[in-house]
Amino acid sequence: MSNIIIPTNPADLTKLKQMIGEATNAMARIDSENELKKEIIEEIVENFEIPKKLVTKMITVAHKANFSEVSGDAEDFNDLYESVFEAKDQLNS
Repeated sequence: MSNIIIPTNPADLTKLKQMIGEATNAMARIDSENELKKEIIEEIVENFEIPKKLVTKMITVAHKANFSEVSGDAEDFNDLYESVFEAKDQLNS
C-alpha cells in the first residue's frame, strides 16, 4: 500500500496541474537557455580560437563573480602539486 496522499479536492487538483505546468514551462525555458549558451560558446571557440574548456570556465567564473576564489584555488593547487612532485623527483635523484 502506498503512503502517497492523492489529492481529491478539485481545487487542489487544478492547482497541482497548474503548478506542474509552470514547472514544465520553466524547464523548457532552461532547455532553450542552455541551447543558446552552447551556441554562444561554440561561436566564441570558432571566432577566437580559445579552447572550449577555458571559455566555459570563464563564463562560469564571470557568472559567479568568484575570480579571486578560483585564482586562489588554482594557486593552492599549483603549489601543492609542485611540492609533491618536485619533492618526489628530488627523492628519486
